[in-house]
Amino acid sequence: MKFLSKKVVFCLVLFSAELASAQDILEVKEAGQTEEIKALTEHEIAKKLFGWSDEKVEKSKLMQQTVFEKYTNFSEAKKAQYIELVNEGNVHTSEGNFGAAYASFSKAEIISSGDYVLEFKLARALTQLRLFDEAEAYLLSALFKSPSNVSLRYNLGEVYFVSKKFDKATEQFLIVKKLTKFHKTEAVRLKQNVKENDLAFNIVDFVDFKLQLCYLGLKEKQQPASKDFLAYDAKYKELNKKFSKRAFTPLYYYSVALNLLNEGNEKDALNWARKSEAIFKDKSIRSSYIDALIEFGLLKSYYGGK
Repeated sequence: MKFLSKKVVFCLVLFSAELASAQDILEVKEAGQTEEIKALTEHEIAKKLFGWSDEKVEKSKLMQQTVFEKYTNFSEAKKAQYIELVNEGNVHTSEGNFGAAYASFSKAEIISSGDYVLEFKLARALTQLRLFDEAEAYLLSALFKSPSNVSLRYNLGEVYFVSKKFDKATEQFLIVKKLTKFHKTEAVRLKQNVKENDLAFNIVDFVDFKLQLCYLGLKEKQQPASKDFLAYDAKYKELNKKFSKRAFTPLYYYSVALNLLNEGNEKDALNWARKSEAIFKDKSIRSSYIDALIEFGLLKSYYGGK
C-alpha cells in the first residue's frame, strides 16, 4: 500500500497552507478606493463549515500557541537537535524507510510534542507501517489544531480506507470535497489566479474515485436488495454517470477499469489502465489510482510484478 504520491501530498500541504493563511491580504483599487480583502483563517473556516463554537476555536488556538511558545523558549542547541531529527525523518520517508522515519520523528516528539505538522509526519509513517489506530490518533490530534487542512483530512480518510472503515472514509472524503470547493471559491474571492489544471484542485477527481470504491465496499456489506444496498448502489452509479462525462481524464479511464474489475473482467480492466499510460505521462497520478484498486482488493499489482 502506498500513501497518495509525494507530489500530490506536498501540493496539498502547500495548497492548504497558502489558502488558509491569516496573513494573506490583498489590496484591490476600484474607483480610487482601497479595499483590504483578508483570507479566512483555518479556524474561521471551521466555524463557517463545521459549526465550531468560539470556545472550541479558542481551545484549538491555545493548544497550538502553547506548542509554539514552548519551542521558541528552547535553547538553540535543542532547536537544532529537533530540526535535525525531523529532517532525518524526512529523508527516511523519501527513501521509503518508514520504520526509521517513525523512529526519528518519535525522537523529535520527545523534544517537542503537539505540533500538527510533526503529528502528520508520524501518522504518515504509521500508516505505511499499517498501524492504523495509532495513525488515526495523531491525525485527529492534528486536525483539532488545524481543522481545515485538506491534506490532514484526506490522509485521515485514507487511514479509514485502508483499514476498510468505508463509512468513516466516506465522511472524510466528502469533507475534503467540501473544503476544496470552499478554498476554490475563496481563491476567486481573493482574486487569486486559479488554474483549472492545478493538481491541488483536481485532487477532487481522485477523491471521487475513492468515494466510488467506498460506496462499493459499503454496498458489499449489505444484504442484497436491502434499502442500504440499493442506496449505496445508487451513489456508486451516480458517480459512474458523472465520470462518463470526464473523458480524457485519469478518472474516466480508471472508473471504467473499476467497473470491469467489479464484473470480474481483469483483462479488459488492465487494458483500460494501460490505455491511460499512453495519454497521461505523470506516473505518480496513474499509480495512485492503481494503488487504490490494489488496496481495495480488486487488482493485483502489475507494476511490481506481483
